[in-house]
Amino acid sequence: MNPTSHSKEEELLTLTEIVEWIKVSESTIYRWMDEGIFPRPLKLGPRSKQSPMRWIRRDVSDWIKTRPRTK
Repeated sequence: MNPTSHSKEEELLTLTEIVEWIKVSESTIYRWMDEGIFPRPLKLGPRSKQSPMRWIRRDVSDWIKTRPRTK
């Protein structure tokens, strides 16, 4: 695969994009991560709280598929 091409599933998403996609608040995402419910992001910079975070679309998509359906 060419380094500049990647599948949609490998796309990196910001917290804002995740919030818009699954329609929950940022605080809900953080709470779910603390509870071990939601996938953890990649940290792209040095180990600090200011490092940019991104989620792999496939990880979030796979997580959505595991969620229970309402009856």
